[in-house]
Amino acid sequence: SIPEPRIFAETIDKMIEENKQFVMGADEKLTEKVKEVVAQADKMLDLSYVALEAEQQQEAEAEQEQQQEQEQEQEQEEEIEIEKYVDVAYQRDNEAPIPWA
Repeated sequence: SIPEPRIFAETIDKMIEENKQFVMGADEKLTEKVKEVVAQADKMLDLSYVALEAEQQQEAEAEQEQQQEQEQEQEQEEEIEIEKYVDVAYQRDNEAPIPWA
C-alpha cells in the first residue's frame, strides 16, 4: 500500500526530537537553523501552491469563456442558416406576374 504523505516540516521536527539526545553543544544551534530553513521552505511552498491554484483558476475561467464564445458563435451561425432558409421559402422570384385586367 502507498504510505500517507507527510508534511516535510513535521517530518524534520519529529526526526530532530527523536534524535536530540545525540545532539550536543554547537550542534544544537544547527538543529535550530535547520528548523528555521525548513519553516521558510514550507512558507515558500505554501505561496507557490497558492499561486498555482490562482493560475489554474484563471486558466479554467479563460477556457470557460472561450467555450461560451464558441457556443455563441455557433448559435449565431445556426440562426443565420435558419434565416436563409426562411428567406428562400418566401421568395417569389419564380412567379410570373398576373395582370388584373
